[in-house]
This record gives sequence, structure tokens and C-alpha cells, in this order.
Amino acid sequence: MPRGENLKAIPPEERARRLGVAPLLPGEAGRQVYVRAPKEVLDAFLALTARERGEVVRLGLEALRREHAKEEGK
Repeated sequence: MPRGENLKAIPPEERARRLGVAPLLPGEAGRQVYVRAPKEVLDAFLALTARERGEVVRLGLEALRREHAKEEGK
């Protein structure tokens, strides 16, 4: 049996519970990325929960888009 095939028999909610995390909601996705930032900023970011980190990314992208739009309007 290929590695991980047996996991398909376990419902996603049960797998998440065993890992101590909440299952992804509809429309959510998870990714591993490399982030480059000052150590204290990165430490604070990593101290957040996965859901909080997602919210930080979402709000940061919104702020960045607004800033770029403002700069293009000048």
C-alpha cells in the first residue's frame, strides 16, 4: 500500500482532531510558505493560531492593495 493510502479511510474531521487542529472550512486551503521578516515580527506571527495567521494575511493583502491603488492614483 502506498504511503498515506490508509489515511483515506479516516474522515477528515477525525484526522484533524487527532492532530489537534480544526478541519478546513469550505473554501479554505492550507499552504506552507517561506516568510522573510524581522525576527520579532516573525516570532509574533508564528505565535498566532493558523486561523489568526490567515486573517493577518488577508488583512495585510487588503491594506497592500489599497496602498498600491492610492499610489497609482497620484
